[in-house]
Amino acid sequence: MILALENMPSQWADTAENSRKVLELVNHPAFRLNWDPGSAAFAGDPSPFPEGYERIKEWVRFDKTIYTDKKAKKIYDQYFIEYKKAYEALKETMKTLGKIK
Repeated sequence: MILALENMPSQWADTAENSRKVLELVNHPAFRLNWDPGSAAFAGDPSPFPEGYERIKEWVRFDKTIYTDKKAKKIYDQYFIEYKKAYEALKETMKTLGKIK
């Protein structure tokens, strides 16, 4: 069983750095992150991807960059998140972790 924390603006785990701090404090193998780079950008993270992602990728188990609807893409574009590159980075992380082929 995995408990996934989702980063959200105005919460303790809002940016990549703050999410990392929470995950390190809990320090449990079943406590992971549902990474939302759009929320991190909205919370003021200067670079949710690629720099922010690099800081938290070892904890990521779910990622909102998999959303492909137009509204989500507009939000990502608004915050200068390279949507396709973020998705490909997540895919490579999941392959490395043996979660996908």
